Amino acid sequence: MFSLLKTILGQGIELMSGFFSGNLPVIFYYWCLVLLFIVIFQVIREKKIGIEKSSYLNRFILEFLLFFLFWTMGIVLSEFIKDIIPNGVTSPQKYTFTYTGLIPTTSIYLSAPLLLSLRNCRFKEDTFRMIAFITGFLTAFIQFKAIDKYILHMEKLSLSYLIILSVVTGITALLIRLAYKISFEKDV
Repeated sequence: MFSLLKTILGQGIELMSGFFSGNLPVIFYYWCLVLLFIVIFQVIREKKIGIEKSSYLNRFILEFLLFFLFWTMGIVLSEFIKDIIPNGVTSPQKYTFTYTGLIPTTSIYLSAPLLLSLRNCRFKEDTFRMIAFITGFLTAFIQFKAIDKYILHMEKLSLSYLIILSVVTGITALLIRLAYKISFEKDV
């Protein structure tokens, strides 16, 4: 347990120092800018419909910290799954896991507005949970296939590697959905 926390902390410090020093490829900064606009839209929307009670500043600081935590956890998870699946990633380059770690984070932030839109639909809770999982899974899988084809030219990600990371992303989206539901019911 202690070695896992040490790995996450070390990876988080390395990621944040690379990010704030400007050492990452420029695509990461554009990618993060798009996610920032999605987060701003999501926070304003949650505030308007009454899900979020804290101030905008507190929420943005929390989302900023969660973004780097999700990204760091995605990198650690990507590297861990690479060690489990033989030939999951062939000839990884310097930023391979930085890319693959950002995909689950992006999927979570992309699926949140959709799940919030479906909140008032008359779905049964089990159906809504399945929708949350499928949304997280599909957004991750489509992004993984896109970066594998268009960004990661030298290395290849195996299908089993992509599916496992996408399933973990779907489970994470489901857990976030459950956390929203619990939080919303407490405040009502």
